[in-house]
Order: sequence, then structure tokens, then C-alpha cells
Amino acid sequence: MQAEIQSFFDQLSEPAKSVALNIHSSIMTAKEGLNVEIKWSRPVYSAYGQNFAYIQTNKKHLNFGFYNFINIRSHRDKLEGTGKNLRHIKIPYDQKIDFEMIQILTREASEGA
Repeated sequence: MQAEIQSFFDQLSEPAKSVALNIHSSIMTAKEGLNVEIKWSRPVYSAYGQNFAYIQTNKKHLNFGFYNFINIRSHRDKLEGTGKNLRHIKIPYDQKIDFEMIQILTREASEGA
């Protein structure tokens, strides 16, 4: 893992740290060729040079967000937000993570990147 990315995760407290690391790992293994860098104080994921997703930690949950949700076909009922292009899924720290859903959403969102 790149030093800048590792530093981001290292500064987090539990349970945010373990949830964020697990989500990050799930995103990065969902599809080959994905990139991640810290932008706007959070990990931003890109494919083909275009940003498609981010993770943002909060006090009680993590947001798995999408910059252009138009390509997402599955799990649309879980998307929150009212912006023109932005949507996110809230992942509470105290609930089991659906890693299959994370990978499906990653593949779908990155298709249009």
C-alpha cells in the first residue's frame, strides 16, 4: 500500500480503521487496474483516469460514495443523497459488511469511469 494511503488509515481510530481497511481491500480486489489516492482528505478511487468512488469516515458509519452513480444497476435501494451525480451508501461500524455488494458496486461504478 502506498505510504500516503497507509498514513490515512493509520490515523483512524477503531472501529473506523478496521471497517475502512476492509472496505478499501474489497474495492481494490473487485477489479484490476483501479487506482487510489488521497484527495479532499479521503481515499478516492479511479479507473481509466476518472474518479468513480470514495470512502469517508464519520463518527458512527462510513460512507462508500460514488461520483457518478448512473452506472450502478444493483443495490440502488441502498443509495442515499440528492445531488445531481453524487450518491453514497452508509455502512454502520456495528453492522456486518456485505463485501459482495461492495465489489459489485465497485465494478459497476468503475465501468463508466
